[in-house]
Amino acid sequence: MRIGVYGGTFNPIHQGHLQLALEYARRLSLDKVLLIPANIPPHKRAVQLLSGEERLELCRLACEGLPELEVSPMEISRGGSSYTVDTLRQLSQEQPDAQLYLIVGSDMFLTLEKWRESGEIFRMSHICTGARENGELSLLKEKQQQLTLLGATSTVLDLPVFDISSTQIRRAVGLGADLKTLCRWMPQREAQQILTKGYYAQEPESDERYLKCLGWIKDTLSPYRLFHSRCVADAAYDLALRYGEGAVEPEKARLAGLLHDICKDLPKEQQKSWMEHGGPVSDPLILLSPSLWHGFAGAEYLRERHGVEDEDFLNAVRYHTTARKDMSLLEKIVYLADYISLDRDYPDVEQMREACRESMEQGMRYSLRYTVSMLSDGGRPINRDTWEAYNQAFACPTP
Repeated sequence: MRIGVYGGTFNPIHQGHLQLALEYARRLSLDKVLLIPANIPPHKRAVQLLSGEERLELCRLACEGLPELEVSPMEISRGGSSYTVDTLRQLSQEQPDAQLYLIVGSDMFLTLEKWRESGEIFRMSHICTGARENGELSLLKEKQQQLTLLGATSTVLDLPVFDISSTQIRRAVGLGADLKTLCRWMPQREAQQILTKGYYAQEPESDERYLKCLGWIKDTLSPYRLFHSRCVADAAYDLALRYGEGAVEPEKARLAGLLHDICKDLPKEQQKSWMEHGGPVSDPLILLSPSLWHGFAGAEYLRERHGVEDEDFLNAVRYHTTARKDMSLLEKIVYLADYISLDRDYPDVEQMREACRESMEQGMRYSLRYTVSMLSDGGRPINRDTWEAYNQAFACPTP
């Protein structure tokens, strides 16, 4: 019998884990894959770690209807730190005729020789890993040759990527993700268990400025819009860390992301009224596009109701949907964060995220091309600010 051995914290298990296990089962002709939640992971610090029994139950719910996968409690039952060599010994004793295929992440594969009794791991199992990022396959193949000299047999595959992590799911739950959102990342019964039991749901923030601004929007936004705003805040913070270079304070970007939709759920007549607090709208196409009003309204609302006077901050809110020519770095950050936040699931979102990871310029080009194409294909008007932003983005040479 050919048995895959797939250990991990699984805190929580998600579709990425399941798809990976099924892919190994298919490509290596495994009879089954054992999913083995660790009791105490020895190689990394566990954050918001549920009890072993809770994670075991989530794994069982996630694997319902998947006969290729079997959940094993052996590491949780054994207690203490969960070392792979102990698990392989136990499996070898229980099933002496089985061939064991140890499934490890690419990061773990690169450090295997440092694991406890690595020689025994190599003796008892065939090591399996896969490339999940661009350029990683050649690095893993090189490591495979090094491990062969140490007595290991291994397989390196080029694997599909499911772009979600347990860390992101825990964060999403803390920010207020609902059942529909969680079901994009995990089976429904598992998602229901997480929400019913309140796992990972504690408030993840402690910053006083953030909590103050959160108070401004909690009573004005729907639960979905509130969750979206908090996800945009996270994305803006990450973009500021990546591209701010000291010019944009990450916390400022996060607050602008949090407040960008502050007027989104107001009735349209109120949005129009707040928008016009800033004076007559110069582009008549804006008046013909009610979906754009909330950004302009939000800037005036923040100025008058909450005393925000930072023009760069207000412009980041004002132009987060339309973009404009000569945007500041903060404006671009909030504009892109609204496109790539964790909650987004439109068809091109992964390509948009990849463009933003490549560079700020590529992110702007991809997002503006996407916007102009979407509006054009739908026979909708394209306002002056968006056209000027598009033309400026593509007038500049590609770096």
